[in-house]
Amino acid sequence: MKKQIISICGAHSGCGKTFIAELLLRRLQGSWAAIKYTRTAFYTTVKESTASDDIEGKDTWRMKQAGAEPVLWVQAPEDQIQEPLEIALSMLSEVEGVIIEGNSVIEFLNPDVVIFVFGEDDKRIKESARKILPRADIVIKRTPDNFINNEKVINIILPDGEERLINRIEVLLKTDKKKKLIERIHSLSKDGRIPCPLARRLAEEEGISYKEIGDILNELKIKITNCELGCF
Repeated sequence: MKKQIISICGAHSGCGKTFIAELLLRRLQGSWAAIKYTRTAFYTTVKESTASDDIEGKDTWRMKQAGAEPVLWVQAPEDQIQEPLEIALSMLSEVEGVIIEGNSVIEFLNPDVVIFVFGEDDKRIKESARKILPRADIVIKRTPDNFINNEKVINIILPDGEERLINRIEVLLKTDKKKKLIERIHSLSKDGRIPCPLARRLAEEEGISYKEIGDILNELKIKITNCELGCF
């Protein structure tokens, strides 16, 4: 089953990225891991956060307390992050989703959902963060203004802010998952047909039932061939 990836970026250091990560880890269904990225000048490490070496109150400790299992800490220079990120993701084969905190990772991944977090002063934003903002699916603000006229923006301090955030993420994950599955089906089918063993493999790899994959194939008017087991 393919992992779903949520990337949490922010306007500046200390803007509340880890708070949002904690919220998602507590509220989202399924098994979730977390990756914390820290930029370094020279060295690169990929390390699992454990109870024996974690420090209470640190970002990795907070994500672990919120339910992430495991939590990996990736440290690398910004221009050398791709390989350690790939190593970290390969260590998370048993989870359904991964929450990744850090601005630089978005340049090397294609997350299913990108969340951009502003601090209390929404005019404060680093120039490097400003380049990421247009890629955000969700923008988190903490202003007292109830009338933010943008469907991407969620005011997290409002009474329904957290609920709106979770609902929005669930919709985005479901939509993105189906979109990617359809793209994959089109790449594997030929002349409007797909062999039954391949359709079964798709369902198993995507973690959905044979009926669900059959319904999607029907929507796309793709015929299942060589079906001897009656799965569809």
